Amino acid sequence: MNVEFVTNDYLLAWNLLFRPSISKEMHKLKERLWKNHPDEYMKLQKENVEILKYTKDFIPDDDTIYNYLFNTEEFQKVKKETERYRRFLLRIWDKHSKEIQSALKELLRFKIENNYQGINREIVSAIIDLLVSNEIYSRITGSTKYEEGIKKLKLLKKQIYPYWIMYQGCDSKEELVSRMAKDKVVFDIDKYSVEKALSKVDFYGFIDFCCKNQRYIIRLDDLGNV
Repeated sequence: MNVEFVTNDYLLAWNLLFRPSISKEMHKLKERLWKNHPDEYMKLQKENVEILKYTKDFIPDDDTIYNYLFNTEEFQKVKKETERYRRFLLRIWDKHSKEIQSALKELLRFKIENNYQGINREIVSAIIDLLVSNEIYSRITGSTKYEEGIKKLKLLKKQIYPYWIMYQGCDSKEELVSRMAKDKVVFDIDKYSVEKALSKVDFYGFIDFCCKNQRYIIRLDDLGNV
């Protein structure tokens, strides 16, 4: 599996414009851009999808805001910090790539070159986040990272989690309790029956199980427990 770490000026600019301000200076800059170019600013709101889709080939319909931001000292500072972080990630990948690929092979149970498919985007996103942000990260660092990941998927991931650890081989209530304590993820063990067959399927099979059984997995009574 080949992994490339790249930076993109347009994507970086979009995040600075539409994500929470990283500094007082950046907040003032955003306010100034909004005041002077409100129409152009608003048109960029959903452009991140196109940037991610075309990456190096992305060309904006209107680059007024982008060009203004590119020429500021604030943007250049963030760009340098981003490049420094990119090099840091490269060093981490070089150091742990064999370990990461070994863990992926064990967890996915199919060739890593295959592509993910499916119509239940949020469920698939939650499972991938469990895989990468939580399980792989935990294995690499040697400590639980099951509080990490995408915040908006937190509830869904918690609901999938019992089945996720069954997929990893927890095939008894005792093992589920032990793993739950290790990862510091609390759920009512008595509400779940052990699905031993999950430990025999591959990653696609696990996604398929969750999508087909989502009416049972997504428990409304858990809404207040996150």
